[in-house]
Amino acid sequence: ALLGHNGAGKSTTMNMMCGMISKTKGTASIYGYDIETEMNEIRKMMGYCPQHNILFPKLTVKEHLQIFAKFKGRSQKEIDEEIDVLIKDLNLDSKRNVLSKDLSGGYKRKLCLGIALVGGSKVVFLDEPSSGMDVTARREMWDMLKEYKGDRIIILTTYSMKEAEALSTTMGIMVDGQFKWFGSKQHTKNKFGTGCQV
Repeated sequence: ALLGHNGAGKSTTMNMMCGMISKTKGTASIYGYDIETEMNEIRKMMGYCPQHNILFPKLTVKEHLQIFAKFKGRSQKEIDEEIDVLIKDLNLDSKRNVLSKDLSGGYKRKLCLGIALVGGSKVVFLDEPSSGMDVTARREMWDMLKEYKGDRIIILTTYSMKEAEALSTTMGIMVDGQFKWFGSKQHTKNKFGTGCQV
């Protein structure tokens, strides 16, 4: 998890890792692929849930998931099976054929999370995934992410220490665009306890 206040640089860092914006210096790779020169290979295995929902207003929940699964080269049989399970796990079954423009903010976040997970994404970037969700939906999302983690790498940004603790094994704390701390969840808790101020 990347922790930090608004403006700390979490989303900018994530956008660089996802190829949304160019890095200014340094280097990074995902599964051995360079983010500067091999982004097309990375995108085949990557899922991304941006901080602000990016959805097609005239597509349904199911259509969104189908399109993004196809982008990742899934067969129609794989797509149908995966989407049925994912829609149930996201508690979107009653919204399956609803246009995204008609969804509440919380349901839109769930759909964006589903888009990030669909297609067997090996690395998943989640930029403040629980923003706009009520407490119950947030807990459901946390439980689902724990279940879906498997052998995936999930990188999330959050300003919530509670969310970082619930979902991560490693934490980085960012201030003014720089990492001020990076360590295991336990080491971070031992170092800062509950009085961590960023």
